[in-house]
Amino acid sequence: MKKISINLPLEYLSTCSFRNKIDIIRLSINYAKYVPIIFNKDKGKEYNTILLIDRMKRLFVKYGDSIHSIHYPFNLICENEQILFYYQNSELDAKTTSIMLEFFNGFDELESMEDMYENFLRVIDEYGIKDNIKENSLWKIICHLLIFEPGYLRYDEDFSEERMDMRKHPPYHFDINYCNATTFKLGIERKLSIEEYIDILDNSKECKFVKI
Repeated sequence: MKKISINLPLEYLSTCSFRNKIDIIRLSINYAKYVPIIFNKDKGKEYNTILLIDRMKRLFVKYGDSIHSIHYPFNLICENEQILFYYQNSELDAKTTSIMLEFFNGFDELESMEDMYENFLRVIDEYGIKDNIKENSLWKIICHLLIFEPGYLRYDEDFSEERMDMRKHPPYHFDINYCNATTFKLGIERKLSIEEYIDILDNSKECKFVKI
């Protein structure tokens, strides 16, 4: 099992308001971009992110009273006090992550694949990518991000008077899925630590049961 617990500055997290898949993709790229930079500098006991890779690959991000969790789309190598993210045989170095972020910052989901590819070619041209192998590798990563299943789940603690309703909006709850068309809540009886939350999702552990 690989487990990386690190305190990632909030400005590196992109956004913790997930309204569409592109928000999740940006978070995934930013994590791969900045964690290697601060990996050897972050020796404190506090952490706001945990990446767990075992039978599952999940990133957990604690932000305020929420703990967000997604399926993480990349793999990692951690050795000799160094950390490296990659997809298949392609390393996610600083240039690669910058190219991907620029592409997704200008992403329009209503575009055709042809228009997306034209935008991709414009971005890699700005970064001076002339090698066909590198171009194909970058496009393969982008296509992987467009189709991967994020498996989004959020644990929330919300005691605001205007929202709290023990039946419709219990103070401790899970929000399952991120878009309004598919999201729903699952209330729980007490506060959870991030370790308990991870334990619920860890498919190598015993299953938890919901009382109906």
